[in-house]
Amino acid sequence: MVANGTCLLIIEDDENIAAMLAEFFQLKDFDVVVTCSGEQGWRTYTDRLPDVVILSGELPDIPGLALAEKIRQFQSKRRLPVIVITDKKQPLQALEVAGLQPDDQIIKPFDLLELGRRIDAKLAAPTDIQPAASFSHNIAVERLEEQLSSLMSRESWAVLKVAILNLPLFNNMLGPLAQADLLAAIQDIIQGVISSCQDFGYEMLQQPTEGLFIIVVPPGDIEPISRIITKNLNHCFDYFYVSEQSKERLQVAVSAVQSSDRQEWDKAGLLAALLQSNL
Repeated sequence: MVANGTCLLIIEDDENIAAMLAEFFQLKDFDVVVTCSGEQGWRTYTDRLPDVVILSGELPDIPGLALAEKIRQFQSKRRLPVIVITDKKQPLQALEVAGLQPDDQIIKPFDLLELGRRIDAKLAAPTDIQPAASFSHNIAVERLEEQLSSLMSRESWAVLKVAILNLPLFNNMLGPLAQADLLAAIQDIIQGVISSCQDFGYEMLQQPTEGLFIIVVPPGDIEPISRIITKNLNHCFDYFYVSEQSKERLQVAVSAVQSSDRQEWDKAGLLAALLQSNL
């Protein structure tokens, strides 16, 4: 049995469930920390860097799977055990996007002994595996690769990379819930710009990483559509800042990759060009 001061973070808004979990794992010699909201849980997580997290899938301020994904992305050294307690079984695709596996969820009502055994097994497993963020990242990249294969079959094509810079600073300032709302708003804004142009070859592809949006556009429209997207997103960002002098404010970096850039493209080269940092 793994314990002896192992730090366990419980993020659960139901006081009865939180108290039950805390008492059970304290008896197993875990160092237990309890929080009651996603926002508080995230702050505690970044302060304490616990060894294992148990969180509710139905938190009042942020979806449990969204918080689980954020924790996975933050932890880059090892696969941190994260267990999501939920009212109903979550679809496999939703778990994959959050960087979770089927046995990372437990359905109410649940057996405390089974939960304890599952956590002991995860803590005892080797941790020198792929980075936590890479599980969901690889799935997104695989989907993007499939879309790029179809795109490259066209005679002429162009792709816009819309990168949102300074997201970590924004998250530190306003927290994960605000960042989740921001990214949803950005996607809506970009989708709104291209929705009226879909008959002309516009298409939004799989988002490979947080803060990076990939759009297929006609080669002749690169400059005008870049200006429109940049202008609309900057208007959105202005809402969060009282001064434009802040060096930490969100920024938009738009760049293009198109078929005419090279004599011949292969899928790996195109994917590398799209994922290359804009910084």
